[in-house]
Amino acid sequence: MNIAKNTTDTHLPWYCPQTFIIQLLLAVIAMTSLGACSLTPKPNPTEPAATPPLHNQVPAKPEPEEGDFSPETLYSLLAAEIAGQRNRFDISLLNYVQQARQTKDLGVIKRAMHIARFLKANNAMLELSKTWLEVAPEALDPHQILAFQYIRMNQYVEAIAYMEKILVLGGHADFEALAIHAKTLPAEDQEHLLTLYKTLSEKYPNNQEIGYSYALINRTRGQHEAALDIIQAYLDADPTFQLGLLLKATLLYDLRRIKEALSLLGKATRKFPANRKLSTLYARMLIDDGDLERSEEEYRKLVKRYPDNPGLKLAHALVSLEMGETKTAKQELTALLNQGQYSNEANFYLGRLADDNDEVDTAIKHYDAISSGSHFFNSLARSSYLKAERGELDAVLQHLAQLRLDSPESSAGFWQVEVNLLLDLKNTELALEKVTEALFRHPENTNLLYARAMLFERQDKVAEMELDLRKILALEPNNAVALNALGYTLADKTERYPEALQLISKALELKPDSPAVIDSLGWVYYRMGNTEQALDYLNAAYAKFPDPEVAAHLGEVLWVTKQKGLALKIWQKAYKQDKNHSILNKTLDKFGISFE
Repeated sequence: MNIAKNTTDTHLPWYCPQTFIIQLLLAVIAMTSLGACSLTPKPNPTEPAATPPLHNQVPAKPEPEEGDFSPETLYSLLAAEIAGQRNRFDISLLNYVQQARQTKDLGVIKRAMHIARFLKANNAMLELSKTWLEVAPEALDPHQILAFQYIRMNQYVEAIAYMEKILVLGGHADFEALAIHAKTLPAEDQEHLLTLYKTLSEKYPNNQEIGYSYALINRTRGQHEAALDIIQAYLDADPTFQLGLLLKATLLYDLRRIKEALSLLGKATRKFPANRKLSTLYARMLIDDGDLERSEEEYRKLVKRYPDNPGLKLAHALVSLEMGETKTAKQELTALLNQGQYSNEANFYLGRLADDNDEVDTAIKHYDAISSGSHFFNSLARSSYLKAERGELDAVLQHLAQLRLDSPESSAGFWQVEVNLLLDLKNTELALEKVTEALFRHPENTNLLYARAMLFERQDKVAEMELDLRKILALEPNNAVALNALGYTLADKTERYPEALQLISKALELKPDSPAVIDSLGWVYYRMGNTEQALDYLNAAYAKFPDPEVAAHLGEVLWVTKQKGLALKIWQKAYKQDKNHSILNKTLDKFGISFE
């Protein structure tokens, strides 16, 4: 049983072995022929005259042998088949379930189950499985179906009982699938499953799948150390337990013991080079550890070993791209396009490569080849900008308007692309006009509200900006971006510092690792005169994200606290990064600093 798969049979329910229907037809024909012969008997002169029947004598109805159906059953089953041909599956299922219940015939039960699976008739599947077990108590299929049905109904004690029976019968109960499914369940159900799996692991201490699954549920519950102890016990008993090695490495990563995880995977991949999952996890963890070179090497080996796996090709391309190995990245991405695999991703990154090389026509060709998926709007936005830059703005705006007409369900996204395009082109007046038109049609779209709020901020229209941000917060009270934007603006452009502090503090609760929010908190403390706390937060923000705006804020506080040398060093580095940054240049002008 694999609950991760759809247990519904997707074949047409009326595709079945011809012998089954032929047997029904022959049986009916035989009955009809017998009936016709009895109505027109041929006289046999050698036979004595028939004995007259006794009055009121009713001939006994013969008991059907196994596989020998009564006329009523035959007609019911034949009617079910005809109903199926006419798409009256409800009648077919009803007839078959009734006859399965009455005849206990295994062929009828299986045919009924086939139809029930196709129709996703869960109650029928439950009943038919129990009927099946009455006829064949050790059959695996009905146990698997019952286990799945009880999982679906969140009746885990019953489900585990059937899974255990599958195990005893020598089948594959797929305890792992249920453990993976536990991720989607509420905490109470997870705890219930944890108890059941603990009992199973004690009952079957040598069953690796049960032990692995028990550890997996512990991980789901956030009990990583306990999960590690469980899986380690199985690895101590069998160091070649590869699934256990995979889980142990994952648990070590969860516990931020990355070096240990990498050491484990390095040895495991050398010992089990054919295990793709171990090698893939190793390559991914190397990326997280910042070792792109070794990660690229692992992906290169994986692609060589599994040349038909498009996912590995894409991963290798992206790692190569990150390393600046553009030739390798381009080869892999082109190969994906030629194979018709991951076409959107391949076109997007090939577009970026062409874009970076100022190959505008090639870049546009790749961007425009993307018509759906997660890269669609980014590709559309970049293609639109490149076309506008070469004088095709009117055509771009007409195209976006047509897209809104063709796909009204995505209209707000197309408006967003148009507004951002106009902002990139520094056409703020037209951008404000367009975003206001968009909000007339989508008044509660928070992305459009935020875009207009930022436009108002550029024009120092604080009151109008606040109205849009307040509307976002009315719709989404925990929108950390809006909370931070409003708090920062109040701190920077008004003297409503306590209110600004409250807004930014709430944003920080929602996004404690966000450098933008940490920077805002430092800025509001500076505006309130608390330079010590301001420096704490601004230094933390700069360490996470040393962009020119954070550098401008940190440099200003350092300057006013008599740390001018450090302030100049930070400002100069930011200036080299972006000489045209408005906030940085405004700060430099404020203190009369020039790096030209």
